[in-house]
Amino acid sequence: MSNPHRKARRIKRGVPRYPKRTPLLGRSCDRISMDMHTALARLFVYPSSDARDDVADILNVVSLCIQGDRRFLEEQAVLEQAATVLNAYRAPAVLSDDDRHILANTASVIDTILGLLDTETLAESEHAYVVAAKAARMNGAGAAA
Repeated sequence: MSNPHRKARRIKRGVPRYPKRTPLLGRSCDRISMDMHTALARLFVYPSSDARDDVADILNVVSLCIQGDRRFLEEQAVLEQAATVLNAYRAPAVLSDDDRHILANTASVIDTILGLLDTETLAESEHAYVVAAKAARMNGAGAAA
């Protein structure tokens, strides 16, 4: 028989304490990596502002993903160094060997951390980057008019 003075157990509902995160795996990692390496190869072989912008887009999205994450402090420094190289680059100039080395190293670092990211954070970062790019474009168009 049950004891009438015993406290009733509280039934816990299936509410997670933190949102579930889906790791970035397989085709998603491969797609991002292939896009990055293709853009980087284009920048090295046929330097252009379009190739530079493609590399910068991937660099910026990954930077937004790891921003504020203490696990990626060293990687953030590498990405900032690559951003400095890309900001100083003017097409169709040829990149120096040091700049090529920095960008190639950054591509390796991004390949390494892609498997540690999650799909939700990447999607949020891509969305934030697109919104910021559109706002910058609108501000630039408003100033030119």
